[in-house]
Amino acid sequence: MILLAALASMLFSRSSFVSAQVAVEGGFRFEADPLTIGDLAIWCIFDLVFLIIAGLCVVPIMRLRVRRPQASYAYMILLAASLFTAIQASFNIAYIIYTNNALAFPNVEKAAVLQDFTVFFGNWSSPLLYCALVLLLRDRQKHFLSSQTALKKSEALLYDVQLGFVALLVLLATVTSGLLANQNVLVVRFDDLGQDATLEDFQRAVDAEQRYQNSLYVFEALWSFSALCFAGLAAYVYVCAKNVGLHDKVVWMMHFAVTPLYILGAVQGIVFTILFSPAVQVTTLVEQESITLSSDILNNIFYAALSVIVLAAGFKRAYWLKSDQRDNLVHLGVLDLPSGNYLELEDPPLQK
Repeated sequence: MILLAALASMLFSRSSFVSAQVAVEGGFRFEADPLTIGDLAIWCIFDLVFLIIAGLCVVPIMRLRVRRPQASYAYMILLAASLFTAIQASFNIAYIIYTNNALAFPNVEKAAVLQDFTVFFGNWSSPLLYCALVLLLRDRQKHFLSSQTALKKSEALLYDVQLGFVALLVLLATVTSGLLANQNVLVVRFDDLGQDATLEDFQRAVDAEQRYQNSLYVFEALWSFSALCFAGLAAYVYVCAKNVGLHDKVVWMMHFAVTPLYILGAVQGIVFTILFSPAVQVTTLVEQESITLSSDILNNIFYAALSVIVLAAGFKRAYWLKSDQRDNLVHLGVLDLPSGNYLELEDPPLQK
């Protein structure tokens, strides 16, 4: 996928658009400052990381698709989220390469298209990851923590609300991406008009940018709020497990590993949203690129860490035995009494 991004950028740079042929000799030569090169390297690394995560998701999907279909759905969503992040990285790689051509000015329209796709896939990947986490907790509560074959009405309603919130995030991600595309269309049109552009054309572009910024702030705020929603849900499932005398390793991981990372990721997202806002005056290009590089590093690290933790849980077969094997789980050490500790034992063979 990294290669495809590079090829896409090369094809863009060799177009017949007039604005891409300003240089006397034409052609393409990538040339950028160290911060931009560092950002490019980060996206290349995490493009590969998320492709690997997506590929590894096939293992728990195939393992759980018959015995635990709802758990397999969580890993299908995680696979989609990882693929979307990898695609986002590829478009961002292409954008960085294309806009740093030392031999020609980039075409504004093509640069805008690359930016649109980058934002679209990046926006969608976040709700998908949240959905995977919610489905995973739902599976744990249904199979290990509920005395019935189905969740109680109050529990089912709780998860329905969470999934409804996922749908809202997806809607906002789509709307925000569409508003950015609309803004870029007006900016490209304003650029094409040149000296013929009027004050009205300029005002349209400004208004479109304001609408996009407002939508982005709402999306970022609700995405940050999703960290608190997940923290509450994970704590609830963890308490339910303790109340019935179970020590479920996956629930423990969701509560004590995923939740802190999720909250830290949301906090840093809020911080960088403020830093990128007009309220913070960034005076130099170096400052802007430094903030961008820091944001990209931290965002990708938190996202990859969350995905790896969830993926690691899917590789342990003993975590996914049926609920009617609960007594055996205590004996195996996968589930334990509250006074005991988790014991790391070999995976038992699954009976057909």
